[in-house]
Amino acid sequence: MFLSLIPEYIKYKQQYFYFQLFFLILSQNYIFFMRIPYLKYLLIIILVIIIYSLSYSQSNISFKIISLSIQPLGSENSQIISSKLDDNGIFVIEPGVALSFESFVSEDIVSIQFQQGIYADCASQLAGFSHLGIKWRIFKKWKQSFSIGIGPTLHYRNDWSRINGYKDEGIYDVYGNWQYRLFMISGEMEYCYYLSKKSDLSVSLIHKHTEAFTIAIGYKYWINKKSKRKKRKCISCPSFH
Repeated sequence: MFLSLIPEYIKYKQQYFYFQLFFLILSQNYIFFMRIPYLKYLLIIILVIIIYSLSYSQSNISFKIISLSIQPLGSENSQIISSKLDDNGIFVIEPGVALSFESFVSEDIVSIQFQQGIYADCASQLAGFSHLGIKWRIFKKWKQSFSIGIGPTLHYRNDWSRINGYKDEGIYDVYGNWQYRLFMISGEMEYCYYLSKKSDLSVSLIHKHTEAFTIAIGYKYWINKKSKRKKRKCISCPSFH
């Protein structure tokens, strides 16, 4: 009987680790987070979702590398962009990382996702985005799946007005040394390829900031595969085991 409890103990120890990780990131960046309007309210919502998800639903985390960004309309401030690959600033390099947490509310089809990104923008300034939205899996065949997420995203960056030659685009609001903009409709498109029972390869197109989309490649790890409803087994389903 004692041995039968070991898998459950390992599962809850694992979940407790991710809970600690969330608070570690929050505590180390508390002052930064609290200076950005709206973000503290978003974090409260995320905390509630995480507590619920670790106990009751399927959930996963993803770590993604972001680099190449596309600004379809170019930039009015292309003259100060230091990492542009063309004269109009349509293609720029903005290296960074994105960490996301996803909790399913309808088997493996509909989920709530929080995504936090931090990167060096095309003007070599610290920038980030915080996204909370609903995600739908619209396609799945064998080991491949495709999802679309939509919801509000808060974009923020160090104030560009301190850079010589900057032209005010009339897009961002200013708070202290930060420029920010809340978009109520934003999100990402994600392609996943099944690697194992606990992991997927992820390739995404993310609305990173007001003018740009970025290509992100990363790794998705399944924390909990427990489903609220019974369903048929499938090798490419998150609940497969």
